[in-house]
Amino acid sequence: MASDLAHDTISAMVKELKKGLKEKGNSDNTGGTENVAMFLCEFVYPANNGYSSVYHETLVRLVTDTITGVEYIIDAMKYEKENWDDMDSWQEHIVTYRRWKRKLKKLSSILDEE
Repeated sequence: MASDLAHDTISAMVKELKKGLKEKGNSDNTGGTENVAMFLCEFVYPANNGYSSVYHETLVRLVTDTITGVEYIIDAMKYEKENWDDMDSWQEHIVTYRRWKRKLKKLSSILDEE
């Protein structure tokens, strides 16, 4: 019963986050990749405490897709660095994205251990 509840809850969460991953940002807003990365790093990652008792293939896939998206953003930022008006802001963003990438990779390995 508990595993069914966990699976159903994770399925619903992944469904919503997959929708969010597809959202495009604008100059005043973060894009879907950033929003999903923030959610996974701030809520899902800490909740796992270094292990996962429930394997959920679609969550693993979502984390992998989010890592790919964050890597793309990091690469794009390297080429767009000169377009940023504020280098401190650029540095703050790149550090944040790299931190997300590390956390997401660790989360991926935790979730995929099953």
